[in-house]
Amino acid sequence: MRCYHRAALSALDFFTAAISHVKACQEVTERVIETDLQVKRLPPSAFPELPTKIKRELERRGCTIPQVSTDKKPQNVIKGEFIGKGSTDWAVLCSLSRVSTIFVFRNASEREPLELATQSDVDSLQRDGSTVLEYSQAISAVGREHILQHYRVTVRSNRQQSIT
Repeated sequence: MRCYHRAALSALDFFTAAISHVKACQEVTERVIETDLQVKRLPPSAFPELPTKIKRELERRGCTIPQVSTDKKPQNVIKGEFIGKGSTDWAVLCSLSRVSTIFVFRNASEREPLELATQSDVDSLQRDGSTVLEYSQAISAVGREHILQHYRVTVRSNRQQSIT
């Protein structure tokens, strides 16, 4: 009989621990969802430098532009020569239904933007060094040297993988 008591108590301890673990996981999930809902997302109209036809296209799609929590200046809209030398291209991080995609508008045309790096906004939440979760995805323009340096690293890495 004693053996059954011990087994029953062990099972009860196990289930209690399992319930506590599930409850803790649910609390973390709720915190992540709550943080995602609090991410500041700006309308395209908040970016006066963005060409009107691109703003209209982003609004037509229902895009908002998520903002990094720590940065006070609006971000995630950039201009540069992304497609070719001499072109004026715009890249915008568009959040739609809590999923972000980088849209690249070639030659400032709103037609058929390239769509890159689609991912859930929740995947861009990171701890700020403490226990606070913050949105962290930001796009920025980089120079030719930066691109070439990363390209060289990638080529070297691919060569090493093909040798092994």
